[in-house]
Amino acid sequence: MACTIGIPGESAWHVTAKRASLALAIILIMAAIITPLLLHAIGESGWFAAAVGVALGLAVTWKQYRAVYEEMRDDIHPWAKGATGEMRTAKVLDALPDTFAVFHDYHPANNTGVQAKWNYDHVVVGPTGVFVVETKNYSNARVPDATSSPVHRRNVQQVQRNAKDFKESLVAWSSGDLSGLFVVPLLVYVQDSAWVKKTRENYVRVVPLRWLESEILRHAEKHIDQQRTYRVARVLFAQLSLEVRAQFEDEFARFAEQSKTARAERSAEQDPDAGPCSIAVAPIESDAVTPPDVCPRCGAPLVRRVANRGARVGKAFLGCSKYGETRCKYVFNIED
Repeated sequence: MACTIGIPGESAWHVTAKRASLALAIILIMAAIITPLLLHAIGESGWFAAAVGVALGLAVTWKQYRAVYEEMRDDIHPWAKGATGEMRTAKVLDALPDTFAVFHDYHPANNTGVQAKWNYDHVVVGPTGVFVVETKNYSNARVPDATSSPVHRRNVQQVQRNAKDFKESLVAWSSGDLSGLFVVPLLVYVQDSAWVKKTRENYVRVVPLRWLESEILRHAEKHIDQQRTYRVARVLFAQLSLEVRAQFEDEFARFAEQSKTARAERSAEQDPDAGPCSIAVAPIESDAVTPPDVCPRCGAPLVRRVANRGARVGKAFLGCSKYGETRCKYVFNIED
């Protein structure tokens, strides 16, 4: 299972709840106005006249209720349907391998650190790339191409703009370090039996929900690996509010640990004969520009050594001085 951060469709559900509450409040206000009038009619005009008044009052109330309901339904229903669509997409994304991190209902932070009111439906980070996913849920199963459908064209433009803005934000958040990544714009139609006429609209991938998993897994981004995947996810996690980070802290810690383990296993596979003085294992922390003075794992001083075997034989690195005592294998590669 992928590392999952956030609640899918949360923003859309909030809008749905607010507008449904508004409709209910209007109806209650109408009832509060009409009820005293009916009670007054009973006291003044006798039961027959009161019965007529009650009937007329109920008829007017029902008519007004229907008018409010029809108006609010047209406003509420699309939000509820959109939230349901995001939950269906999330179910597929959450089932991705544990090397992926998935952010649902992602609200980026602005320059002052305040979370934006708008959001990306889903952001996926994994060894196959970085994806900005926009979910659409319509009644019509057939999706024409952008040239013949203004609605679909607007959706394509939206997700393409989202991917561009997200890439710019990602570069800014990482101080330019992640400028080499390509953010894939992915437009997903989740309605049952969705059929898309064109699966590529410029840079945008357009797929029905049943193709989403394979679309992500078969894509291959040459500039990303497990270490870089974690770094991108770490940058995104840092932009979340304190409340959201606290809520998903354990889940992200699990992903961080899994990323380190996966990288260590991959390094061991590439260099099975690596010994204590080789560079077989280079943890995520070693991507810093300035070499550390102490071991970030145990706090012991780092000492300069030279690899005597493995792929980096003859090259210098910083290793934990307490390796002989605690078997701490932290290393920092020094690029000559």
